[in-house]
Amino acid sequence: MIGGLEPRRDGIGDYTRRLAGALARRGVSTAILAHADDFVREPLRARAEAEDGGFEILRLPRHMPFPERTALGRTFLDEVGATHVNFGFAAYALDLKGVASRAPVELPEMTSGRPVSVLFHETWIGEEAGASYWNRLVGFSQRRVIQLLMHDLAPVRMWSTNPLYHAMLAAYGMPTAIVPHFGNVPVQDTDASGWLPQGLRDRGFDPGPQGLNGLYLVGLFGSLYRDLDLPGLLPTLREVAHRKGRRLCIVNIGIGADRPDWHAWKARFGPEHGLIDFGASDTLTISQYINSLDLGITTTSLAQFGKSGTAAAFIEHGLPILVPIETPRFRSWRDEMAAAMPVNCLRTTPDLVERILAAPRLPRASRLEPLADLMVRELNLPVDRSAAR
Repeated sequence: MIGGLEPRRDGIGDYTRRLAGALARRGVSTAILAHADDFVREPLRARAEAEDGGFEILRLPRHMPFPERTALGRTFLDEVGATHVNFGFAAYALDLKGVASRAPVELPEMTSGRPVSVLFHETWIGEEAGASYWNRLVGFSQRRVIQLLMHDLAPVRMWSTNPLYHAMLAAYGMPTAIVPHFGNVPVQDTDASGWLPQGLRDRGFDPGPQGLNGLYLVGLFGSLYRDLDLPGLLPTLREVAHRKGRRLCIVNIGIGADRPDWHAWKARFGPEHGLIDFGASDTLTISQYINSLDLGITTTSLAQFGKSGTAAAFIEHGLPILVPIETPRFRSWRDEMAAAMPVNCLRTTPDLVERILAAPRLPRASRLEPLADLMVRELNLPVDRSAAR
């Protein structure tokens, strides 16, 4: 159960669809209830495509009064024979303002006494030192809603995706186990050598006679958050490329080019270093792109690295990752939490050039399959072995 399910418009929805497919492939009878969907005007009942494993979907429009959604959701759970409800939690999926005061009443009614587990994709705002009074007030309200909701749902398992959320929730009596976050880009074995060189030429950057072999490719993917200082990273990236005997080329794929700063950076540094945009692409193309990169840059801060879908996709592809945005001063953050990051994830320390040069490319490995196995095991989900594939 989640908020929305519009493909490629709702990251948690895409995540949940992939997870449901993995469970279905294991023989678990699975369905998805999107209880606050912004992209449907009327309730929409459908069945997922066969490649997703095969499962029922109900999408309920957010604008529908909560009691009506509760009744329809409860009927759907009855019809599909749900014996367990996993709730992918995000405050702003419940309510556009982030405070769904009816949730502690309506969601337990919707699940109708079934066992529940919760995966926290987000928690509450206002935890940073120096947060505004308004953010702290909203965050307090969000936390109270979460506490009441968890009390009434009485989940049998609670998980979070990173040490910061784990610590925040534990401080208020909501202990979670940390599970690695997986990305929404299935890992492929192929790379972008068949299309990326020509794509660079088409966008005004000549890769030269060696093609990709003559370039040190640095990649951005997803949203470019405001704290990213790409010009400040260029001296380091130039030096790494020089030490490797290659030309630096920075490539962005996804929606990041919508950020105004990107256009200014591109005008200033693009002729020398590329700063090429490839726009929104399908997951096969994105996976091939990541497989061809030498270094990825994530624009999520260090504290929230573990919840980033972009970081998760880079990790699953084994790519060395630069994490240039240091941690906002979250009250629950401790610097030792950074030890949970893979060994090829790099903070901006004075010896960064040497550390990038030494950073290994790790084996490609999906995090989806281990999470699906864990959920089957820890929740004792019934498995139809004849349906598993």
